[in-house]
Amino acid sequence: MGAPAANVAELRPHQPMIAGNIRRINKGALVAIFDLEIPGWHLLFNDCKWFRKEDNEWVGLPSTSFTNREGKTVYKDLVVFEDKDVGKRFQAAALAAIRQAS
Repeated sequence: MGAPAANVAELRPHQPMIAGNIRRINKGALVAIFDLEIPGWHLLFNDCKWFRKEDNEWVGLPSTSFTNREGKTVYKDLVVFEDKDVGKRFQAAALAAIRQAS
């Protein structure tokens, strides 16, 4: 098999993130589409979405869409955090990255 798995303690979800390739949309709650890089993990998420509605702001990670039986377009997240606290820390870091880059 490949290299041994990294120690989970080494994989810190608050590693610095870099937002780039920002494409402003400003349509409804969608502010922009951008790429999010986590250099410490050698990881790149293409086509993330930055949303803002009233006092709420969040980052949507890549998703796929399909049409359900009722003919409605439905989106399915391709990346899901199983731990809510980790997801919240990731959101905070991703928002900081996109704010800094825009």
